[in-house]
Amino acid sequence: MALVAFNVLRAVKAAIGAGHGIDAEAQVSGSDLAEEIAGTRRGMVIAISPSVWSLFARMTPVESAEMLRGLGRRVWLAGFRKQPRGPKKPRPPRESGAKAKHYATARLLQQRPQK
Repeated sequence: MALVAFNVLRAVKAAIGAGHGIDAEAQVSGSDLAEEIAGTRRGMVIAISPSVWSLFARMTPVESAEMLRGLGRRVWLAGFRKQPRGPKKPRPPRESGAKAKHYATARLLQQRPQK
């Protein structure tokens, strides 16, 4: 199942790249795209009858590629741009043991005055 999902995602990214003339892998967010595919698929299963899907089964590979390229041109790229992570903040300096000593609770309880 994971292999099929990966192949679908790669095909969609390739169609976007072919339609817009970009490197879709570097510019399009895979997680945003996968979420959109999952949500849109649910609606398409409800709205489109199975007889319409048979059209895609009869397409030749060249026709399928042309259709994907045309659909890829219509994708709104700004909605799927990657949000690159900013630079990491430096790690705060560690406090040495001389400044913040550890006190064992058991030892403190033994040293307290008895009533």
